[in-house]
Amino acid sequence: MAGLAGKGIRVKEGTHAKMGTLALNGATAVTVATTVVTATSRVFPTVQAAGGTPTGHRVRVGPYGRNVVQRQGSCGDTSTVAWLIVELA
Repeated sequence: MAGLAGKGIRVKEGTHAKMGTLALNGATAVTVATTVVTATSRVFPTVQAAGGTPTGHRVRVGPYGRNVVQRQGSCGDTSTVAWLIVELA
């Protein structure tokens, strides 16, 4: 429960979830298909484990009709990236 010190927020991962991880492949964009991304979604990526030749990253969201989150790494980047999707209030 977030109301108790030290407990934090718990978010379930899985198909069409609001949180998950992906592994960059060092060559091409990695796509995470999800139906939960909307025009008011905010996507927060965080490198969990650097791999290969980590450099700058980009996140591309959309199109919203298909609702995919794409995480693009630079050439040689094989980092593991966690992502979280939050909606505006």
